[in-house]
Parts: sequence; structure tokens; C-alpha cells
Amino acid sequence: KEVVAEAEVESLGLTYLSTPPEPLILNEVLAGSWGEEMGLQPGQEILHINDTNPTAMSTKQFVAALKARPLRFKLRAAAEGVFTVVNPRDNSSSSTAPVLELYAGKHEERIGLGFQSIAPERAIIKKVAE
Repeated sequence: KEVVAEAEVESLGLTYLSTPPEPLILNEVLAGSWGEEMGLQPGQEILHINDTNPTAMSTKQFVAALKARPLRFKLRAAAEGVFTVVNPRDNSSSSTAPVLELYAGKHEERIGLGFQSIAPERAIIKKVAE
């Protein structure tokens, strides 16, 4: 999927699980935002930003690229059947970021995720393998 933010788009309404040079995975798409209008979903990977792979960018280049217009994203769909995105509904957390629920088959030896923190703390995914 490819989407373009034209000059009139001030804010993308997106948050990311990590920033380049790590793979760029959408974490949250804000309600009413350009991202929502374009049909973007948490879990999608941004493969190219204006024809450049984000893993080839520094964080500084990434921030500058997000400000450019037109801004073109080429995205890969979130992996179906691997994870689903839900928003926490209880009051135990002040975070509104999506929660990823991962279901791996009993024969899966690796899930391709690197974690920043794990239980008993909230598990935070730091890296997703290609």
C-alpha cells in the first residue's frame, strides 16, 4: 500500500514502536488523523519514506523526512494471524497505546521479536525481525 501526505497535511497522527535505523512499525494511529483517513493500522511496517528505506536513515534524517511534503509512505500490511491490536480498557494503565496480543503455534521456535522489557513489567517490543 502506498499513501501520500500532501502540503496541506500538518500532522500525520502516527506513533511508532521504534525509530530508524530500526524497522519502522506503526504503534498507534490517532482517531481523526490523516493516518486514520488513509486507513493505516497499528502493526503496519513502513517500507519506504519518499523512496528511502527507513532502516537506511538516521533518526535525524527520519525526523526531517516526516516534515517534508509531499510525504510518501510505502507500507506492508500488518501480519494477519500473527498479532491483533486492542486498546486497554481497564483503569490500571494510563497508556492509550495499543496492546499487541501475540499468538504463536506450539511448534514455533522463534517469534522474531526483540523486547525492551518483559514480565513482570509491561512487555515492550523493541525490534521486529524481517
